[in-house]
Amino acid sequence: MASLDAFREEYDSLNELEKKKNQLIESLLTRVEELQDGLKDMKLDLEREQTTSKTFQSRFYDAEFMLKTRDEKINSNSFVSVLIDGDCMPFLDHFVKSAQQGGMEAARCLRSAVYDYVTRVYKLPANIQIRIRVYANAAGLASAYFYNKILYGMDNLKLFICGFNMGHPMCDFVDAGDGKECADTKLKAWFNQDMADVQCQAVVFGGSPDNGYARLLQPYVGDNSKSNRIILIEGHPFARELAVLKEKFVVAHFPDIFRNTKLSSRGKSSSPTSTPAPISNAFSYATAVSSVIGGSVFNINATNDTLETIPTRKAYSILLNSKGQRLDAILNPPPSLS
Repeated sequence: MASLDAFREEYDSLNELEKKKNQLIESLLTRVEELQDGLKDMKLDLEREQTTSKTFQSRFYDAEFMLKTRDEKINSNSFVSVLIDGDCMPFLDHFVKSAQQGGMEAARCLRSAVYDYVTRVYKLPANIQIRIRVYANAAGLASAYFYNKILYGMDNLKLFICGFNMGHPMCDFVDAGDGKECADTKLKAWFNQDMADVQCQAVVFGGSPDNGYARLLQPYVGDNSKSNRIILIEGHPFARELAVLKEKFVVAHFPDIFRNTKLSSRGKSSSPTSTPAPISNAFSYATAVSSVIGGSVFNINATNDTLETIPTRKAYSILLNSKGQRLDAILNPPPSLS
């Protein structure tokens, strides 16, 4: 039979195990409480993050909708600007010779060519608007056409310009004045204005023979977001300074619209002669096509270096009766016949 000491020793051993068990249970309970508190905090954090996420998500959707609406408004009124220096980028001769009809045809062909190019190369939408502005010194341009024997009077060019303006509501051919830089100044102003306009998808610029436009294009070199919006038209080969820059931009060619050579300009003419010259058949033809400029007409038989003016005859009024029949004054017979 086991002794009392053995029972007591076994009791103490069990009691020690019971204490360890209780300590373990207390530790577990404490840990559970800590985890529960942590879980509660995590739930609060999660709820806060979910609320913040919903708020920002709502703001994101609102901003996305606003951007979409803005883009739709921009695209609905987006356009391509076509700026042409008419002094150095002349239209083909057959357009100009056809006067008003030629102007209308030139406007139509230019709009069509630009539209086809930007929709094909730039993938612009089919409803893109094409706005065309041509600036030139009309008097100087008429003189150049006369010197090159393409036109024989200012009125012919005026009819072409009139036809161009009638070709489409967004086609303008503007006489910029007879100053040397008048057309350049207007083109540069419109160029910078269009480049700053977010609705302008591209600027098609025609002024390849003029070195002065190199300073206009230089600031856009290296900025692809802007330089990719600039399309340079090459008619006459690029001037030296522009030839250096052309690789930085998109270059387009419209050989069916613009001449690939410049118009020869007349040198300094000698003073008009004061002696009237005989009126030739050529002069009569020039008169028939309204080559009168400022009370004088050009003698196309004059040499290239001398622009000769011939005074026009004084105009006399013709009296007509109510039936449109001519009435002549009664002539008094000489005394010898009376």
